[in-house]
Amino acid sequence: MMMNMSILASLAGMTFVARSVASGPQDGLSWELDAIAAVFIGGAAVSGGIGTVTGSIIGGLVMAVLNNGLELLGVGSDRVQIIKGMVLLVAVGVDVWNKSQRRPSITGLLTRGRNAVAGAPNKPAAQVPASGSADTPRPLVTTGH
Repeated sequence: MMMNMSILASLAGMTFVARSVASGPQDGLSWELDAIAAVFIGGAAVSGGIGTVTGSIIGGLVMAVLNNGLELLGVGSDRVQIIKGMVLLVAVGVDVWNKSQRRPSITGLLTRGRNAVAGAPNKPAAQVPASGSADTPRPLVTTGH
């Protein structure tokens, strides 16, 4: 998994340098907020451990549209950072609220199947008697799903 991420990161870096025709030590500075916001908008849990690649891609697209839209509107860089921070706070707030209500995130609803969202309880394992004679008690054999 780490190998895949390092390959994708190096590919993204090479693509960035190829598009900008030059590179410097300040390239990619302050992109951390965008990356973190994209993951949280994508439905990753604040408590960790839950998230999907599809959700992260959706979050990245939302952040890209937000960045592009604010740039086209001519919003200053200081206000862009404030707006991105507010979007991140809203995403974290929605995640915390959904977890307190025991509901999945918005992108979790979109990317997961309906049965997984409904939270149908697992059926208990059926108990089937094993073969044996009528005189001896038969042990129970459980079957799993």
